[in-house]
Order: sequence, then structure tokens, then C-alpha cells
Amino acid sequence: MWSGRLLRRLGRSATLAAFVAVILLSLVGIGYPSDIPIATIPVGDAPVAIAVNPVSHAVYVANYYGNTVSVIDGVSDSVVATATMPESFSVPISIVVDSLQSPAKAFVANFWAACVAVIDESAPGAPPVAVDTGAVHASGPRALAIDPTLSPPKVYAANYGSGTIAVINATTNAVVGHIAVGTAPRALGMFSSASRHRLYAADASANTVTVIDPTTDTVITTIGVGAAPKSIAVDPATGYAYVSNETGDSVTVIDDTDAVAATIPVGDRPVGIAVDSANRRVFVANFYSGTVSVIDADTNTVTATIPVGTNPYAVAFDASDGKAFVTNYGSANVTVISNTLATTTVATGVRPYAVAVNEGISPHKTYVGNWTGDSVTVIDEPAPVALGFVTPSVAHAAAPPAVAVAVEPLPGDATTSTQPVIEGTAEDLRSPYVSNIVGVYYRLDNDVAWQRAEIVEGLGSPSVRWRVASPVVLEYGTHKVHVAALDQAAAVSATSEFGSGFAGQAFGGSATYGFTVTEYVDVQTPVVRDTVAVPAVASVGQDVMLFATADDTASGASTISSVEYRVDDGAWTPMSAIDLAFDEPVEPVAAVVPAFTTAGLHTVEIRATDAAGNTSGIVSTGLVVFDSAGSVSGNGKYISPVGSFVEEPALSCQASLKTDVEYPAGSTVPEGLFRFESREAGVFFGATSFDWMVVAAGKAYVSGSGRAKDGSAVRFTFTVRDGGTRRAPDYIRLRLVSPDGSLLYDSAPGTVDLLEPVNQLTQGNISL
Repeated sequence: MWSGRLLRRLGRSATLAAFVAVILLSLVGIGYPSDIPIATIPVGDAPVAIAVNPVSHAVYVANYYGNTVSVIDGVSDSVVATATMPESFSVPISIVVDSLQSPAKAFVANFWAACVAVIDESAPGAPPVAVDTGAVHASGPRALAIDPTLSPPKVYAANYGSGTIAVINATTNAVVGHIAVGTAPRALGMFSSASRHRLYAADASANTVTVIDPTTDTVITTIGVGAAPKSIAVDPATGYAYVSNETGDSVTVIDDTDAVAATIPVGDRPVGIAVDSANRRVFVANFYSGTVSVIDADTNTVTATIPVGTNPYAVAFDASDGKAFVTNYGSANVTVISNTLATTTVATGVRPYAVAVNEGISPHKTYVGNWTGDSVTVIDEPAPVALGFVTPSVAHAAAPPAVAVAVEPLPGDATTSTQPVIEGTAEDLRSPYVSNIVGVYYRLDNDVAWQRAEIVEGLGSPSVRWRVASPVVLEYGTHKVHVAALDQAAAVSATSEFGSGFAGQAFGGSATYGFTVTEYVDVQTPVVRDTVAVPAVASVGQDVMLFATADDTASGASTISSVEYRVDDGAWTPMSAIDLAFDEPVEPVAAVVPAFTTAGLHTVEIRATDAAGNTSGIVSTGLVVFDSAGSVSGNGKYISPVGSFVEEPALSCQASLKTDVEYPAGSTVPEGLFRFESREAGVFFGATSFDWMVVAAGKAYVSGSGRAKDGSAVRFTFTVRDGGTRRAPDYIRLRLVSPDGSLLYDSAPGTVDLLEPVNQLTQGNISL
């Protein structure tokens, strides 16, 4: 529920003009598409495994019969290099990536050549370094795991025919030891945190899982599981491991005491497996059943069996979006399971096999290796909504993100440096196994690749401060900084043979913040102040008066020579002095802005020039133009993300709204209904009056006043973009402020451009 302090803020008063100014200075956002295939990339013969570097967006594809690794630029989605494996028939079978090293490295298990090939990302086409794993030739490493946070970082290669795991120093590329694990180690899982480190190796012949401490490279215990253990995935929040038993038609759960907690019956021939840590569930692909079993991790029971395509094999999970991607080997498609367990189907090439998600790029991308098609299908995902969203019937629906990142303080309007210093914090929120922060990254504006920030305090601990000075000169105006952090649990990864993947190197947490670089105004430059448009809200066809004051007294009383204005980046037009003739250091000026012929939201800018030729900075004001036409109606639900409730910034929950607003015939004031509710937050708001509504170009903007459920006054702005059809998504934006303009709620906090609705409706429809 909103706190008493927040409710007291609701009782303050302010003018409509001030509120309109807040609206026009703060409305923003971007839209995003549905899951669609956007590219088909030819690679080598029989792509069997895929790994992604989420920092650089390099994508590595192991071509089983092609004896190569194709390196894809994940921005342009084109092959930029082809690395040939050490021997003529090495059989590359699995890949992991160390994105923390500089330059990054990819490690490739070569089954037939009994070696791991190391690809340097700075020269991906060069011959890779071959690391002999000590395996029997033609029966070498199949599965790989990496923990780049250890000192030194280590890669583990399961030697299938030798019953050992080779330990490789990931910095020197040298084998530093072997661990005896059984007759036929195949699948590896890796779990690492500040308090608990575990490596799991499945033995398909002995039906066991060996548990290893990677800090000492010693065996902790060997556990009996089901028949033919295939894949292992680990929940980084609880430390539980989940093992798919391929011929046992079951999943074995290994708890945080390294003991079997449950054996869960699933479908016929379970292979790929992935963990949804935030929502406490596990996805298991049942190859012969054509289904995915959804396991409740709290009760260790199957709570849903989802029909997918023919022969589902590998599963990749997007933690930020809460979606599972399942390759249907026999159907030439991928099933996408949403966070509400709804499914969509995406066409791929022939025999889709391996799959990997890049959560480090926006929007996210998923890469699918088509075994027979000798290609990779790229799926473009929608931008992420709140981490951990599920329907209210599922436990832990409002689970927090793994890592909270923040810019503290934002550079803000006071920043006059075109290369500002940006700093902030990153804090691990995993529970009960808190992880250490091992890397913080940033992107400016539309940059795609991440750059590493300097950690100035707390390196290798759960809470750090970071800092970066902009490496490029920024233009004056608004900018965005995107911040992401990797914690220890997110940095580790593992992969089995034949495309069955586990934890990818997803970011532990990320956020976007807006800031402004303001041009420095020295004493010789005039300034424009007291700017206002009257009326600030006008109807189509109505003239608007624009008033301002140009002041040059700070430069020794130089006179103002001209003041100009423009609308929406149009031509500059002179304004007129009021009772003066531009011969004073302070000039009140005015202009008539021509009447607008169409509805919309507009920006008016003003600048001044003095007799010495000095020009002021540009000052802007907002203008709303409506036409007493159009309507907004419908209802829906969406995810209110972390940071949206000012007094409860950690809260992420489901919210709903309902609207039905239109202009009565002959009236210039809209009427109708608008309600907003979040039961989990204990918040209800209902509109009591409307100031204006603009409907234009598939979007609508509604402004008005209302009451919280305790009767306190609230002002609101609601924006919506209609998808056009019931199948196309609608997007909304809601801001609630107290009468004095203090922000109470923003459905998309931290964004820069506030004129575009951002939040996708997960249920419902709103029509214009």
C-alpha cells in the first residue's frame, strides 16, 4: 500500500499549467516487435552447438561435420570469421565463452581430436590453440563448463571415453589437472556463488552424478540418479541441480546438501532442461512425447504439460523476458513458451537443434542451429518486461531481479561537460546464495556493444561502486546510459554435447537511465526566461500567444537584437518586442503561433541574440492541441516494473487499467472513465475529471484528475498506442503525480523519451 508519506504528498496543490509542463517534459518510450525470424545465416555442415558473448554480441557456432566454428557478428547477423579446428576431422561438439577476459575467448570441445580448441575473439579466424585434454583419441571431450570468476578462471572438459574431467587454466590455456568421475562423463552443470561452488558431471553409463568443488577440484560426492542422465541445469538462487534422465523418463532433483531431494516423472525421453529461477519452475523437453513438462520447484511436481512440436530437444531460457525457447527437431520450428505458459511457434530451418539466447542485446535475440539446414535462424524477441512475471496463481510472481544496478547520481541538467563522468552502484540480490559482482558494463545512447566500467569500490563483493568517463564527446541534449552487471552466478556457464545447453552468460541485472548535457552559458551570452504559451492546451484552429523575456544584463548591458521561435523543428520566426524596439538589455517579447490544423503534442523553442552577435541557449515549452474528436476504450493488464512506485521502488507486480473516454458532441472537455489498480501494491485510482484528450496517428494522450482510494487528489497522464488489431499488442504509459507535480507512479521509470507508450499489455485490448 502507498505509505502515509506518499499519501500526504497527494494532498498538495498546483496549477494545470505546471502539470502540463511536467507531462510534456516527461512523456517517452519505444515500441517493440513480436518473436519473429529476422535472418537465416549459412554456416558450416551440421551446426550442433551455439554459445553467445552477451558483451560483444559475438555468436559461436560449432559445425559438427564441417570441422569449423562459424563466428557471427550478433549485431549485423553475418558470419565474420570461420575458425578451422585442429585436425581434419576434429568433430567440434560443444562451446563455452569467457566474456570476462580481454579479449574474450571461446572454448570448443573436439570429440574426435581429444582436445579443446581456444578461439581468441580479437582474431577469430586465426588457427585456434589446441589444448590436449588427455582423453582417448576419437573419444574425447563432449561437455564443457566454465567459471571465469575463479582465480585463475577455469574450463572443465568431460573426457567421455576416459572417465575424467580435464581442468584447464582459462588464462594460460594449459591443463592443470584431471578429476576422476566415472566411465562416461557427458553432461556438466555449473553453479557458483560467494558462499557455495559446485560442478556437476553426469555419467550416462553408471547412472550417477559426480559433485565437485571447483575451488579445490576435488570430488565431494557421487549421487545415484535415473537411467542415462543427459542434461543438468542449476538454479543460481537455490543451488538445486536438475538432471534429465533420458531413458528413465524422469528428472532428479539434487538439493543444496548434495543429496537427492526428489525424482519427478516427466515425458518420454527427457533431454533439454532449463531453470526459471525467478518463478521457481523448470522446463523439460520430452523428445518422444512432443511435450514440455513444467515442474514447480517448490513442490517438485509437474504442474503443466505443454504440447510443442515434434521431437523437442534443446531448451534455452531468457531470464529477463521469462520465456523458454524449445527446438523441435522434427518440425522445423521453435516453440516459444511465454511467462504465462502461452505458446507461439517460430519457423526455422530443417532439423533445429542447438539454441542460445543473447540477453545482452536490445531487443534480445535467439539463435537456432539447424542441423540439416546448415544454417542458423535468428529470432528477434520483444524488449523485456519485468523479470519474474507470471500470472498471480503462480508463486513468486514478483521475484526481484538478480542484481540491482543504479546510476547515482544522474548527471542531470547541471552537466555541462560533453564527456561527463557517470557513476553508480551494483548490488547482488540473489537469495539465499548471494553472489559477488564480477563485472559492470555500460552503453551510451544507441551503442550496441557493451564497454567495461571501472569498479572503484567493492570488486569481488556483492555490492560495488562503479565509474566511467564518457569516452566520446556527447552533443548537447538528452542522452541514455544503459548499465548492466554480471554476478558470479550469471557469469558461469555449461554445455552438454549435441546442442543441449544450460546457463548462458546472461546479465545479472540491467537498467536504462536518462540524463541531459546542457550547453555552458557564460556571462557574454543572453538567456531566455519566463517562457509560456497561452493557452498551454489549445483546440485545433485556435491561435496561441507565446511570451518570453530575453535578458542580457550579465554581459554588461548589451542590447537584445532579436528573439526567434520555432515549432517542432520548423523554421525560426522573429518574435516582437512589447512596447520596446530591441534597444534594451532586457526585452519582453511576444508572438502569435499560427493555429494548428491537426491534433497532437508540439514543442515550441525560443532563442535570443544580442547586439554583439551572442546567441542564447534554446528554451522549449510544450503545447497540447486537441480537436474534440476520437475516443479511447478498453481494458488490460501489464507488468508494473521495479522502480514504478516511488515509495515502493523494489516492487514489481501486475497492474490493470480500464478506460472509456470521448468528447461529448459540441464539447471541448472529454468525459468518461479511467481506472488504475494494483491489488498487490494496494493501490486504486479513479479519474474524476478530464482536462484534454488528443487522438492522433494511432496514439492517444489523456490528462485529468482523480482520487486515490483514500480520497487523496492525484493528477494523471495516460498514453496508449493501439496495435491496430486484436492480435497485435497494445502499449501504454501511465504517470501519476501529486497536485504539486511530485511523481508518485511511472509505469516505465528511467526512460528518456516519454512521448511513446512503453508497457505492453499482457492481457486485454485498448482501441482508439
